[in-house]
Amino acid sequence: MHLLLVEDDMDLGAALQRALVGRGFTSEWVRLAKDARDRVEHNEAHRFACALLDLGLPDGQGLDLLRGWRRLGIALPVIVLTARDAVQSRVAGLDAGADDYIVKPVEPEELGARI
Repeated sequence: MHLLLVEDDMDLGAALQRALVGRGFTSEWVRLAKDARDRVEHNEAHRFACALLDLGLPDGQGLDLLRGWRRLGIALPVIVLTARDAVQSRVAGLDAGADDYIVKPVEPEELGARI
């Protein structure tokens, strides 16, 4: 299963990629909303079984990216992966079209099960 990992933190992104490989997944890692948008919106969404999406990115907000995908009719499953743990943030993520919402830090076993 091939995933799109959208995470700007270098250490966390590398750790997530290692954890994913250890569970049999492959992933393409991008650090910017622009790069995620390019991968998904240019008829490439089919390449990914799922996107793991951080909310705070250097060039935009993950929720804006997610809302845009849903407005375009892109049904790629999205798991929000963020440190934002307030109930309002979780509800906003799900209302924006996320299929799941995970608060960091996440155990690799749980992440694999949710994927």
